[in-house]
Amino acid sequence: MSEIPVSTWPIVAPNDDGIRPAGGSGMCMYCRQAIGLPHDQSCVIVTKRVRLRYLIEVDVDLPHAWDEAQILFNRNDGTWCANNVVKELKNTSDESGCLCDRVTAEFVRVVDDTPRRKLKASS
Repeated sequence: MSEIPVSTWPIVAPNDDGIRPAGGSGMCMYCRQAIGLPHDQSCVIVTKRVRLRYLIEVDVDLPHAWDEAQILFNRNDGTWCANNVVKELKNTSDESGCLCDRVTAEFVRVVDDTPRRKLKASS
């Protein structure tokens, strides 16, 4: 983990996403830091933006006559919209709805290393 100055590290706020009923009042449930103090540098509430690549194996029905080149053209260069993969994923998962045995994630790069945390909307 890169060293980021504490002065730029997110502070635990009263409406911080880390403040949870199970965590005790006035502190982040995850890193136990009090409101007004910086989150611990290992706190899971503090995030950065990264890019992941997913390799997903999906069984689909395509024209019998298509060879590999035609299939790849259809999916990568043709008019097929990649948003259609959502329906294909729903049709591929096992009876429990799980895709774990068909998905592999790969780390691509850090997109934005700025530490941030979510705040809950004010009521």
